[in-house]
Amino acid sequence: MRIEPVDTSDMTMLSLLDIYANHRRVSEQYLTQLQSKVRCFVAHVGNDDLKPADVNNFMVQDFINVLLETVVSETADGYKSAIRAVISLEKDLRKGKVVVPKGRHKIPEAFTIEQIRLLVKAAKMQEGKLPNGVRRKIFWLAAIHSAYSTGLRAGDLLRVLTSSIPKNRILDVLQNKTQKIVRVRFSKKAMKAIRKHGMDHVVPWPHSFTYFERKFIELRNQAGVDRGTWKWLRRSAGTYANRDGKGNELLGNNDKVFVENYCDPRLSEKMPPKQVKI
Repeated sequence: MRIEPVDTSDMTMLSLLDIYANHRRVSEQYLTQLQSKVRCFVAHVGNDDLKPADVNNFMVQDFINVLLETVVSETADGYKSAIRAVISLEKDLRKGKVVVPKGRHKIPEAFTIEQIRLLVKAAKMQEGKLPNGVRRKIFWLAAIHSAYSTGLRAGDLLRVLTSSIPKNRILDVLQNKTQKIVRVRFSKKAMKAIRKHGMDHVVPWPHSFTYFERKFIELRNQAGVDRGTWKWLRRSAGTYANRDGKGNELLGNNDKVFVENYCDPRLSEKMPPKQVKI
């Protein structure tokens, strides 16, 4: 529903956090992360009374540059999006354009196992090399098999060192987003591709993550899969792993978060035990 325009002249970035959930349909997890990121930004600026109108590109970029000293670009982009979300709320309140979405929580969607196999097939057809010398074919095979077998977020996967994976392929990974440790296992096909490229990182991408996402969409289109982003592979991993009730364990979520944000009900209805291999 729309609201009457609100006088936001006294509202600060921090005070807007307190009312954010009143005007946006968001999960508790998202709200907690949003509040944490924006508070971190305000603390960096050093002004608890910081108002949205006072936030400028230079201020945000200075904050992002500091973040990039310790986190990957994907994580830093998340902080930037959180800042923009709060600024956007203030603008909508001021103009009376706030709309509280109606209806149920958006149902998570994931790639089917058949679609993942098409992605793998398309990966095998990639030609040429990346600037770091890795064959594109081998890179995408390592990326797709690693993502599906571990369910790791892109930022966490891009940080994994090849040398850190033991012979049993089981690895404990500290998730940057939640700061929780999750135990994963790289598939044999993932390890085969990783050994072939021989680089320090499991997924040796030499460009920005934004460019990574764009190139994945190109590969997806080549595979004949019309929808889905890189994040869908994580959902697929969790959904298929949930055939034996361990989807949330693989992804490092509690049951509620897993069901609301990751488990595709279309795929989970007909579930024999064990994660499906690709």
